[in-house]
Amino acid sequence: MFDREQYNIVFDYLKSRYGVPIGEGRHRITFESKYCVVKLPHNMEGCHSNLHEAFCYNNNISERDRLAKCKIVNFYCFPLLIMQKLNLDFSWTEHPSWASYYDCHQVGRSRRGDWKAYDYGL
Repeated sequence: MFDREQYNIVFDYLKSRYGVPIGEGRHRITFESKYCVVKLPHNMEGCHSNLHEAFCYNNNISERDRLAKCKIVNFYCFPLLIMQKLNLDFSWTEHPSWASYYDCHQVGRSRRGDWKAYDYGL
């Protein structure tokens, strides 16, 4: 069950720490810090997506070099996904051919310049 009261506590905490969210999708809302992004689920599907992305990163060795680093941190019983921050400032003609395998070509460049997928949830 998704606890809306606990969600509001977590949302308010993240907003006080990171400021206004940088994005919101159907299942998650995203906050940004200097080196990472924090994906807060706002429904059960978001919880599943966070867990799935962490599972993919930790268990898919053959594709790990294409995935943004991430880990789960449980906070007030919410599985927050802490993910490597990527540079999204590039022309869409630049992205690698494999980007089409990820939802809406959601890829960016790491600080080292490597291409990484940042949304590989369900």
